[in-house]
Amino acid sequence: MHSGEDLLFQCNQCDKNFSWKGDFEKHLTTHTGKKVHKCSQCNQSFNKKSNLTRHLTVHTREKPLQCNQCEKTFSLNSVLEKHLKTHTGKKPFQCHQCDKSFSWKSEFVRHLTTHTGGKST
Repeated sequence: MHSGEDLLFQCNQCDKNFSWKGDFEKHLTTHTGKKVHKCSQCNQSFNKKSNLTRHLTVHTREKPLQCNQCEKTFSLNSVLEKHLKTHTGKKPFQCHQCDKSFSWKSEFVRHLTTHTGGKST
């Protein structure tokens, strides 16, 4: 357990404390927006190495995540989570004008334009 005495680096923007200079410097990029991790294939930049690693699956076409209910595989956890909704059958976004229901808010918002002549509300 840390006594707090070993926390030598304090962020002056959010008051978080760090024991290690490297961790402190990584943390500072969350405030500065500095993106030091560059993709060698498309030059896109990221503030965290983990974000770059996740991005690299776009280039490798690697899909290490598999749905536990079907055979589909995915590169990103967020896409897998969205896919999992297709197995639940839940459609929480209901149109009050025509009673159609949608699984995702983006589909629902797009649908609403059919009632507004193509303009989103």
